[in-house]
Amino acid sequence: MNGFFSRLLPKSRGELAIYIAMLLMPSFVLVSFQAYNPAGGSYIFSSALLGIALGAVCLLLCKSLVPSVFRGNYILKTVALLSPAALLLSFGVDLHQSTVLYMIIFLAFFALVYIGFVFPIRDISRHICAVVILVMALFAVEYSLCVYDLYSPDSFSYFDIGKNLFHGFYSVDTIRQYIVDTDLGISFPYLYPSLVAIVCETTGLQIYSGTVINIVIACTTCLLLWKISVKHFKTPYPAALAAIYMLSNDQYLNEMRVARSVPLTILCVCVLVYYILDLPNLKTKGAVLAGVGAGAAIVCRFDALAVAGLCLVAVFVFSKKGGRIKNTAKYTGGLLIPTLPWILFSLINFGKLWISDNGGTMWLMTPSIPQRYYSSGYVVPSIFTDFGEWLRCLFVYKFNWIWSSITKSCIPVAVLIILLAWAVVVLVRLGFRGGFKNYLHSNKRLLISAGACLLIYAAKFCEIWIVGFSDARYHCESFIMIILFLSAVVCSIAAFSRANTRGKGAEFKIDYSRLSRSILTCVSTAAVCVLMIVFSVSENKYLDRYTPNIMLESYLTKPASVVELEKAVTQKISDPIVFFCGDDGDPFTFGPYTGLRTYTPPKTRMGDTSALLEITDNYIMPDYVICKPSNLRTDFSARYGLKEVYNYYDYYSVYEVTDKSTFAAEKKLFPIK
Repeated sequence: MNGFFSRLLPKSRGELAIYIAMLLMPSFVLVSFQAYNPAGGSYIFSSALLGIALGAVCLLLCKSLVPSVFRGNYILKTVALLSPAALLLSFGVDLHQSTVLYMIIFLAFFALVYIGFVFPIRDISRHICAVVILVMALFAVEYSLCVYDLYSPDSFSYFDIGKNLFHGFYSVDTIRQYIVDTDLGISFPYLYPSLVAIVCETTGLQIYSGTVINIVIACTTCLLLWKISVKHFKTPYPAALAAIYMLSNDQYLNEMRVARSVPLTILCVCVLVYYILDLPNLKTKGAVLAGVGAGAAIVCRFDALAVAGLCLVAVFVFSKKGGRIKNTAKYTGGLLIPTLPWILFSLINFGKLWISDNGGTMWLMTPSIPQRYYSSGYVVPSIFTDFGEWLRCLFVYKFNWIWSSITKSCIPVAVLIILLAWAVVVLVRLGFRGGFKNYLHSNKRLLISAGACLLIYAAKFCEIWIVGFSDARYHCESFIMIILFLSAVVCSIAAFSRANTRGKGAEFKIDYSRLSRSILTCVSTAAVCVLMIVFSVSENKYLDRYTPNIMLESYLTKPASVVELEKAVTQKISDPIVFFCGDDGDPFTFGPYTGLRTYTPPKTRMGDTSALLEITDNYIMPDYVICKPSNLRTDFSARYGLKEVYNYYDYYSVYEVTDKSTFAAEKKLFPIK
């Protein structure tokens, strides 16, 4: 332990200056954001403390993962890190109209970071990869701060859980599932909402807390991808390609901007990959931390179960014979550290080992969502009612939906074609030279890990496919990992060459230094990078969504529509129950910003006509209904004597429920589960 702390100590005054700059940099950024916050003055001190904490984490990561960043160019590095201090000018300059100034500061910051941190590196390939990653990181940060994307229902649900985490553990104001009769949020596990809660409490940035978190996560993921590539693949090219794909992919960028949890899941998986690639020589620390990374991914997104479970199998299979049981136990122990809280939460509140609003969806005919509800007399179409029809839906409808989503929004096919062509050309060259068998033998470990990666993410694809979720964002992680491993294999082939020997016979060696001198490598890498960026620009309407406002004051206080609708429903009752049937995230926005119990519209099947009335009578029991007048069912209005009390710009109407005679004496959810 003393040795660990001694390694952390600065070795010179210049290095001490870098330490101080790194600790202060996040504070400058977080404090500057308070210029947008009407209550910013009260959050300056706590924002500064949070920034110092983030700076300490950044310092530890850099010291342990990339220690060379602290060597040389002390003055440039200190200036580069402290340059965000210029953002404090936002208290004197109205940055709401000065986004250009903001971007110039960030450009200067990244330019100085490159000059200060990368310049000492002599290897030209690292220069190329570092420049590309830094430029793409700049693009991602600029996108997250200056491109307007509507926050989704999931975004507001994370915010809802996080807002209440310290004031009513895991209770939510907006009910978004009709699977279990509970006021607790079961749609998302605790890891990401906990980070949102911490940042929101200390900075007051409300839903923008998630955006700030995701910017930090994206930069940290690039750092970890770099370390994985250099440590395990001996070259930075795979990291550069994976990072470019990640930071140019519209799905990932959208996740960053609208404060959802896919970026954090990918970071946790990178932690898992970083340590598990030490197999078969996996030590105690590596096994435990690989398990922690896997467990953290699970309590960030439930679909990480497939990756975590199959990596457990990989630990058992590929560990040395004498250490298989021990490594498996250590991995499992690490896995339980983050997952045990959710297991206990599930057992205590629901009597189940693992509560989730997606439980059982794989057995249903069609893709399902948390708001699904079936009346007590309705026979739910599933694998148990018609196995043949379930198979037909699986291979016709579900597969077409998911495949169409992936090919259109997630994977740049041209990139994979270039990688494949590159691999084929070099493999053929190896075959003619007689080095193919030698290559397979000398790169067995890399090829096995790449094959395991493909199998694991094929299994994850099947997991998402069977459940029926077609959203392409669920596959970002898969393609980042696949591109990372396939690029590593291609680079190893390109680095494999015949040694210059005299006499008979041929000797082969792997020389990664030749990659930086290889025209094939440089041209192919450049082509892949350009194609991914072009693909990204063509897919997202970047310029159409550009806004000069980094943060909207309405989301830092309370949106205007929410203010007006809240006034209408609280005129007679201070704490009413609201049934909000609206578009996109509107029902999910209302609950977190008002603190009123809000129910979102259930999703019912067309043939199940009594479902809406049944759940309203027995579970929702609203005092007010908010919806578009054109969407109001006649039988619903007549049953509850709906009386219009307010109209918001001819878009939403607020109806008071005047007839509650059909409401059940005791709230209960049908069918009971």
